[in-house]
Amino acid sequence: MRRRRFAVCRVFVLVSGTALGAAPAPMTIEIATPRTAYLLGEPVILDVTVRNVSGHKLRAVRTLPIYARILVGPEGRGMTQIEQETTHREIVPLRKPLEPDGTWTCQLRALYHIGPDSLREDRIPPDLALPKPGAYTLQVEVPMIGVVVEGSPTGVGSRYILSNPIRVEVRAPQGDDEVVFRALRDWEVMHLLRIGEPYDSRRRAAVLTVAGLLRDHPKSGYRECLRWALRTYFDSPQGLFKPEEQERFRELLEEPVE
Repeated sequence: MRRRRFAVCRVFVLVSGTALGAAPAPMTIEIATPRTAYLLGEPVILDVTVRNVSGHKLRAVRTLPIYARILVGPEGRGMTQIEQETTHREIVPLRKPLEPDGTWTCQLRALYHIGPDSLREDRIPPDLALPKPGAYTLQVEVPMIGVVVEGSPTGVGSRYILSNPIRVEVRAPQGDDEVVFRALRDWEVMHLLRIGEPYDSRRRAAVLTVAGLLRDHPKSGYRECLRWALRTYFDSPQGLFKPEEQERFRELLEEPVE
C-alpha cells in the first residue's frame, strides 16, 4: 500500500513540473498586411498587434529595449532575419506597464537587408529583403529578454514570441514602373521609403527624388509608398521646406490619381 501511494505522488510531481516548465508565453503577436501583392522594391507593410495574455502587467527593464524583428523567406523555404537599422517605431513600448489583455500596435515596413557594404557614402544600395519576383512568407518575432511579468511565478516562459505567418507575392515592375524602380535603387531613397525620414536630416536629395517621381509618374504602381514617404516627412519636425516647396508638395499629396 505504501508503494502505491509513493507511485501516485511521483506521477503528480512529474506532471506539475512539466506544466511549470511549459509556461505559456505572456504575449501574442498577430500581423496582417493590407495587400497580398507588392511590386519589386516596394516596402511590404506589416500591421502588428501585440496583446498581453499573461493575466499580469508586463513591463520592460529600462536598459534592455525590446525590438520587433522581421523574418522573411521564399515560400516553402527557410526564413532569415531582415537586418534593418532599428528605429523608435520598432521598439515595443513597455516603459509603462501593459495591462492584462492590453494591446500595442505598430506598423513595420520590410524593404531591405543591410549587408557589409550597405548604407555607405559610395551609395551602394542595400540588398532587397524580397529580392526577386515570387511568393514569400513573413513573420515578426519579439525577444522576451528584458520583459518582466509582474506577479507571475513562471516568468516569461519563452525567449522569443513568433507571430502568425503571412504570404505575399512580389511582382516584377513593367513599363513605366521599371523607370521608377531604377530610381528607387538608391540607399537614401530606400531609407526614406521605409521610415519616412531621410538618412541624414541635412540632406534632402531623397525627398526631392520622391517628389519628382510622384510628379512625373502619377499613375505608377509605386505611388502609394511614394506618397506615404513624402507625407510622413512632410508632417514630421524634420519636414523643413521653403514656402513654395510646401505648396508644391501639398499639391502632390492631395492630387487625386485616376
